[in-house]
Amino acid sequence: MEQDSTVDHSRSANSKNLSKTAEEALRMFDAEGMLLKLAERLDIDVEGYPSSSEIRRGRPKVGAPAADTVREMRESREKSLSGLERSCEEVR
Repeated sequence: MEQDSTVDHSRSANSKNLSKTAEEALRMFDAEGMLLKLAERLDIDVEGYPSSSEIRRGRPKVGAPAADTVREMRESREKSLSGLERSCEEVR
């Protein structure tokens, strides 16, 4: 029984190491740079397009927790589609 526990722990540790390695590889992967090189080789002008970092910086910041924002959006959409006026307490 103790040996099974050791094997399970070893599998868990290997899985975590693999996950960390994959995450690190994804952080190091430069998709934007690769696409720019490809565009250059294919003689495609991409100067007018924003970079991914510019897009991220331009995204609106949400002050409320995401779940509350999504719930609000869903309730608003439900009201506009169905015409029903239900309060949050009735739904929950």
